[in-house]
Amino acid sequence: MGTRTFILILSCIFIMASVFFYIVIYDYAEEESPDKEYKPSVVGKKVRGHVYNGDDGTVEYEYKAKQLEFFKIADVTRFVDPYMFAYDTDRKSKKWEIWSKDGIYNTGDSISLYNDVNIVTFTASEADKGSLENIRILTSYLELDLGTKDIRSNRQVDMVDRVMSENHGKFLEGNIDSNQYRFNEDCHAIIQPEDFKNFNEK
Repeated sequence: MGTRTFILILSCIFIMASVFFYIVIYDYAEEESPDKEYKPSVVGKKVRGHVYNGDDGTVEYEYKAKQLEFFKIADVTRFVDPYMFAYDTDRKSKKWEIWSKDGIYNTGDSISLYNDVNIVTFTASEADKGSLENIRILTSYLELDLGTKDIRSNRQVDMVDRVMSENHGKFLEGNIDSNQYRFNEDCHAIIQPEDFKNFNEK
């Protein structure tokens, strides 16, 4: 075998080995790519669902979203335009409703809501047995524990009640079932004259 032929064979072997090495490394990089890992495992459009009470099997609250994305590696679900409402004890009228532009459902029945977060709680109307708006809460970020119905936010929060009295502050804590809330920082209130009258009559 001539020297030229031997060099040609060695060159072909080297080229084939290089191609094989590139293919193996490229495939491995694709499998380990962070971008690939964080792509959603499941995507749903116009999602609707019900959550049932574990004790009596009745519907506790309903939810819907424009889009759902489930990320298996992080075990979280992202919602686009999430909306949720809970039933009152009569199962006919609303107890509260909540919506935002974005939401992340975490393990442990915790949901984080982002961008234009709105909460409205209701009180029963004796006249028509329906629901009247009681308190409205607006903020840019809110955490909700779906088990206890506790809420908290470390952002600016604006709260307006049924008689148009206002409360503003940061670091809100409260419970949307009991309608009890507390601001822990920069709290101030605007109370309507009608409220003073009602307060003095008590």
